[in-house]
Amino acid sequence: MKLILSKKVLVFSFIPVLFLSSVFFASADFNTAMDSILTENRISYGSASYTVLFGTDVIGEDVSFQEAADKMSEMFPDTAMEWDSPVTLGQFSHIVMSAYSMEGGLMYRLFPGPRYAVRELRFKKIIQGKTYSTMHISGERAFRILGRVLEREEGDNE
Repeated sequence: MKLILSKKVLVFSFIPVLFLSSVFFASADFNTAMDSILTENRISYGSASYTVLFGTDVIGEDVSFQEAADKMSEMFPDTAMEWDSPVTLGQFSHIVMSAYSMEGGLMYRLFPGPRYAVRELRFKKIIQGKTYSTMHISGERAFRILGRVLEREEGDNE
């Protein structure tokens, strides 16, 4: 009887430990993904898709960069690229404006694309500093841009 009781205690005490360790490893994968994006000198389409779609709650933490790129291409076919291709500031701006359903000015409405997306985000003071639509951006700059977009979204919702 004592042996059976101790096995039950052992099994039931092991279940919470197993659950907590799986949560720890899931968040560790997410942190690793964020760290790898931050260290990119030229953010890739997969990384850009991951950060933007995660920010809009379309995907979860456990999605790979390639799966995020596939989802972005499915949702917004005009932004589609290979998942490991570097993204320019114009392409990233167009991805952000598409994913967050941001309205643009007259030129963006007539010709929605990377060039006018950069100009629109520059006008809205979301992009700061050098703003050439053909320049590559780092993961750190992409996060700063997304931070300003989210601040703006919060302000609009209040």
